[in-house]
Amino acid sequence: MGRPGLCYFLTLKTTMIMYQLKQFIASFRPLTEACNKDFEAVVKFNEFERGEYLLKAGKICDHMHFIEKGAVQCYKGVKSKKQTLWFMLEGEIAMFKSSFYGRKASEANIVALEDTRVFSISYADMKRLCEVHHSFALLSLKVTEEYHMRSDLKSDVLESRDPADRYNYLRKQRPDIVDRVPQKDLASFLRINPDTLSRIKKWQKRPPASDTAERSEDDSREWSKAWFLEHAEAALIYQVDRNHPDNLWRAMCCWSAAIKRGLVL
Repeated sequence: MGRPGLCYFLTLKTTMIMYQLKQFIASFRPLTEACNKDFEAVVKFNEFERGEYLLKAGKICDHMHFIEKGAVQCYKGVKSKKQTLWFMLEGEIAMFKSSFYGRKASEANIVALEDTRVFSISYADMKRLCEVHHSFALLSLKVTEEYHMRSDLKSDVLESRDPADRYNYLRKQRPDIVDRVPQKDLASFLRINPDTLSRIKKWQKRPPASDTAERSEDDSREWSKAWFLEHAEAALIYQVDRNHPDNLWRAMCCWSAAIKRGLVL
């Protein structure tokens, strides 16, 4: 008997990944046998290289992607000045929900941060499965609920005005994201600049001060400078352009306080 060919191994690989997808689905809601069969007939396996787009702004998000391996970033704006909205890793679903469910042009891009493998289902196929199979309609509802809870997490992370608090909260809730995504993209999500994020990480990696010793005056000065400048920058970059004049006043106060303390010239 000859050795198994390439087609055999590709089929085996796809079958194993499909099993993982079924396990993921079962964690939300088990599907009936008939629904499983129809689902397998329409779901597609896709691979995206690092830097390749799953969705581009201005296009309708027509597919929901289950990430089997890899990581993706959802962001607004252009690469040189982007505002990261969220990250999706293995075992999570990648889509821009307002575009997918609302059938309107997406305001955001979704790009692969790593070589990424996904199972994809189109909006039309998902809608048809929901109409035919009650179990799939319930699954869709569960997935929507999960996305709303993730939206709450994103809001909680960005709720604090202090950059270190935002970083620490995200590290506590999603250490997998903090340890994995590029620092510039993480900083973009936290609404801080990469240099400030580096200072926060450096500060937190320092050994704790002894009972009789405290941080040096230079360290405290550097941290205060980062705090004041970060607040001023956040107010100016992210909020003044949204017609919030009170934030311009907050930015001016931050700069004034920094100057009085001799933190900037």
